[in-house]
Amino acid sequence: MTGDTVTRQWVSTLPFSVPFEDEELEAVLTTFSIEGIREDDEVLGSLTDNEKIALALMGRFFEATEGARLDHTYARSDEDRAAAELLSLKNGAKADTMRSIFWTMVRDGHNLWSRGDIGIRGDFQIVNLKESGLMGILRRATDRSR
Repeated sequence: MTGDTVTRQWVSTLPFSVPFEDEELEAVLTTFSIEGIREDDEVLGSLTDNEKIALALMGRFFEATEGARLDHTYARSDEDRAAAELLSLKNGAKADTMRSIFWTMVRDGHNLWSRGDIGIRGDFQIVNLKESGLMGILRRATDRSR
């Protein structure tokens, strides 16, 4: 991912605040656990820098949501519990929005609208998933945004 301000400029146009610094987003991408390409995966392309930014934002908002849920669970006062619940709801909504933006960017930017299930594998490769059986059914049932 580049530090190019033109590449990142679209983030400032999001209709909600993004409280993360570039370094935090870079850290998310470097520690992001992505499964390697499988033998039966069809590689369709690679994520662009902008798509990596969207992926990092999605990941960071999901992390923030989980942190707020933990704070809610272990809050010592009703006030702290209410604040953590609000933060969890806010970050959860932003994470869901970034998930939709991310998959829309990937499908639109790589002309993958007619593809079935797609995913991201090692080295940020976009693949056509050929999962079948119970795991494929479960994943498709839990993630309709792809």
